[in-house]
Amino acid sequence: MFTGGVVQVIDSLLIPPSNITETTAAFNLTSFEGALWSSNLMDKLSVTPDITIFAPANEAFQALGPAISDMTIEELTTVLDYHLLPQEVFSTSLTNGSVWMTQQGENITVRQSGNNVYINSAQLLTSDILVANGVLHIIDNVLNPAGPGATPNPTLNTQIPVFASATEVGNLPFTSAIPCTSACLVTSSSQTGSVTSAGTKSTSTPAVSSSTSSISSSSSKALGAAVAKQTGFGAAGLMVALGGAVMMI
Repeated sequence: MFTGGVVQVIDSLLIPPSNITETTAAFNLTSFEGALWSSNLMDKLSVTPDITIFAPANEAFQALGPAISDMTIEELTTVLDYHLLPQEVFSTSLTNGSVWMTQQGENITVRQSGNNVYINSAQLLTSDILVANGVLHIIDNVLNPAGPGATPNPTLNTQIPVFASATEVGNLPFTSAIPCTSACLVTSSSQTGSVTSAGTKSTSTPAVSSSTSSISSSSSKALGAAVAKQTGFGAAGLMVALGGAVMMI
């Protein structure tokens, strides 16, 4: 106790939450980070206050392959907006049967089976990661706004993709869109900065790779039809009814 208050002694230094780019890098969510850059959402998302982000793990993007990497910017933006809530929602509020309106306009539904929590059909892997302007949760599947009724199969360790044309790939989609910040390859003599003997440029100014995205900017197809083709939630493996006791994690 002291005059006017009380002191609490703790055993470590408190660190403020990092921004989205630092957080996604720290938790190895590089495909999700690259997708935000590819869709031009990163700058806006980084300053939007009080948001909730459901970030698919890298393996979720690999499981889709061209089904997501070949989308137009408009289609990808629609999918990513379906992973965002315009309010802070922590795991204590992700209760069985609760429904939340996303930034994209469609609802997501929370389901529980035993000790597992699912967002639509995607299992919640890690929850309540603080970021500078909200909270982030890691999920094991990419959510599809064209299949909001997708349900999980609790017997599976990893949920089936809800995009009909999903094809698994070995590389990480969208990572080439992440701006280079250190040891960047020199691709043109017009670039400034000193070049090391290894052929990399040493500079404190971020240098963006000349190939920033594999996404086509064409939007000749109707967005609704293009995204609707990617729904695969009608597959039998995704229509398993949930059962068991409801438990909070």
